[in-house]
Amino acid sequence: MARVAHSRVTAPAPVLVAAAVLAAAIFIFDTVTPYGMPIAVLYVIVVLIAGSFLPPRGILVTAAACAALMVLSYVL
Repeated sequence: MARVAHSRVTAPAPVLVAAAVLAAAIFIFDTVTPYGMPIAVLYVIVVLIAGSFLPPRGILVTAAACAALMVLSYVL
């Protein structure tokens, strides 16, 4: 059986920095808004950006980081 090579486009550094800045902005916005507002759903945008460029392990790390930010925002 032939192996199929999967190629991914490498992420330019500005895109990854923008995703990190977006995650930080969502965290701040989620922390200062009242509890009942579903702001944390915006972390999906960060994970989708990561999904465009990162390998599966990178996507999982990004999702775990976003989940940790969400929990930290809830605790604060």
